[in-house]
Amino acid sequence: MTVGFGCIAIVLGMGRTLWWLETPWIGVVLALGIGSMALFCIVELHRTNPIIDLRWLTGRDMLIFAGALVAFRLLLSEQSVGVFGLFTVLNMQNDQLIPLFAVIGIVTFAATAVLSMIIKPQRVEIIHLTALILIAIGSWLDTHSTTLSRPEQFYVSQALIGAASGLFLPPAMLNGFMKALARGPQYILSFLAVFLTTQSLGGLLGSAIFSTFVALREQFHSNVLAQGITLLDPVVVQRIQAYGGAYGRVLTDPTQRNTQGLTLLTQSLTQQSWVLAYNDLFLLIFYGAIAAAAALLLHLGLRVLGSARVSTAPVPAT
Repeated sequence: MTVGFGCIAIVLGMGRTLWWLETPWIGVVLALGIGSMALFCIVELHRTNPIIDLRWLTGRDMLIFAGALVAFRLLLSEQSVGVFGLFTVLNMQNDQLIPLFAVIGIVTFAATAVLSMIIKPQRVEIIHLTALILIAIGSWLDTHSTTLSRPEQFYVSQALIGAASGLFLPPAMLNGFMKALARGPQYILSFLAVFLTTQSLGGLLGSAIFSTFVALREQFHSNVLAQGITLLDPVVVQRIQAYGGAYGRVLTDPTQRNTQGLTLLTQSLTQQSWVLAYNDLFLLIFYGAIAAAAALLLHLGLRVLGSARVSTAPVPAT
């Protein structure tokens, strides 16, 4: 299991950097990881007393639970992959992000403190629905980012995402822990394996998927924007001259100034395409949060209908 998870983590961590289909050893490591996990499953399924009960983990309730954990972990990548990746593109340094980190930390702590006073097993779904709504609102606010955006414009949206992360984790642990205790103390280890796996690999999976998505969208926007850059457009020529004017004191040759101006325009175009790509990512996460909230509402509705049918069923005569 350790070798399998380690290999999968390496693939998810390095695939975006080296690109998935361009580096042969990534495929070898992935095959090794899948083979190791297959051997792990074979060993555990043939144990009389398995260390990790795979039959219980692949049941309907636990699959829904694990899927919910992975979905939340993917959506919460909006903060780690999306916003801070955007700040990297905008050349924001760590010292400029300290106030934003402070806001996120304070709001996350406050949300956890409030949650500790209201958390109950029967409120887990409602709390998770609230967290999904907060993620959707925060992601929607971030879709309006521009190259002039600064950390101050993200205080509200990232505070909402931080509150959602504080509301998500404790109810999920409570729900899973109660499921494990209902089966017996020996199932606690199986629950911990699922919980830690979904959080660690879920974070790497979110980073890999969203980073790849942003890279592909950046190429798309870059091609679209580049089609509008032509020296026959007087606006483009004016912008190149304006950028080149910044070098007027050190470059006396107009041709060299225009070359530097064209270089700066290209850099500006690249930065703009990255910002548009991150806006697409925020919009994707918004739709994902809405879809997850709709699925949760459907699940709650089916549960209410099932309870109503049971309560109205006629009692057979003795």
